[in-house]
Order: sequence, then structure tokens, then C-alpha cells
Amino acid sequence: MFLAWLDNPSDRYEHYRRNGGDTTINSILGRPLDAPVDRVEDAKRIMEEAGDLVAFIRQMPFHVETKELIFVHAGLDLTLDNWQDTTDYQKVWLRTPFHETENQTGKGIVFGHTPTTYLTGEPMESSKLWQTPDGKIGMDGGAVYGGVLHGILFKNGEIAEHHVVSNGGFMASND
Repeated sequence: MFLAWLDNPSDRYEHYRRNGGDTTINSILGRPLDAPVDRVEDAKRIMEEAGDLVAFIRQMPFHVETKELIFVHAGLDLTLDNWQDTTDYQKVWLRTPFHETENQTGKGIVFGHTPTTYLTGEPMESSKLWQTPDGKIGMDGGAVYGGVLHGILFKNGEIAEHHVVSNGGFMASND
């Protein structure tokens, strides 16, 4: 959404704004997070002042694979014969079909996009990850909605440390 807004600030701003874009724009420009945003002028400023950041984001892959894990924003199409045929769009937006289809990749899949509260039924403030027996690990704590922010350290494909930041501050978790 950030890149779509930068590429077409007049037409793509409202969608980005509805999804928290103003906070990101203001953060990058070093302003108070609730400062008013000018969709066109601020896009120009970001391109001028944070061009290296924009270039970095543009070159990022849609998934990262290690020996034991696959990291993806939203999910993978696990109904395909080869999960690697998942489109980039699906890797960013997929939800329910990914959550409900068995993971047969032989690797754990770490993802966000869907707040864990919608998967676990736990309150938004919960530090619990969503984990399935077939290796899916949902780690979106819904921080944008007042939930928590998860940080996970993996060793050999397993969770070695799980940290959580909430409105109340930092805490370690063993969930």
C-alpha cells in the first residue's frame, strides 16, 4: 500500500490512509504521528528524503526461506502442487484458505497479516501466538489495533525466545 501510494498518490492515498498510512508517512518525515498529511506533497518529500528506504522496500522479496522455515507476510497457497507458485499478491493478502489448508511443505511457516486474536479467540491484548501441529506460526498481535507486537528468535527452526511489547511495556513470554 505504501508503494502503491508513492506511485500514485492521488488515487491510492485513501486506501493507504484507512490502513494506518498517515502514521507511517509522519514517522518517516519525522513529524508528530497525528500531523495532517498532504497526499501528493508528502509523497514527493518521502521520495526526496527517504529514497534509500523506498528503494530498499522495493527490492524486498515476498517470502524468505531457510532450511527449516518459510517467512511470509500473509500466507501461501497450500492447495497448489508447489507452494512456490503462490502469487506475490496472495503472499501479501491471503487469509482463510491458508489458515485452513494443511501445511505439507516440510517446513514451518511464520506469518502475520491476520491478528492472532481472530485465530485463537484470545483477547487482543493476549501474548499468545497461533501455532498449528503442522507448523504454522501466526505472529500478528494486532498492535495497530491496540494489541501486542511479537518478536521471535528462532534457532534450528524452533522458537528459542518469544518477546512481546504491549501498551504496558516489554515482557518475555513462553507461550
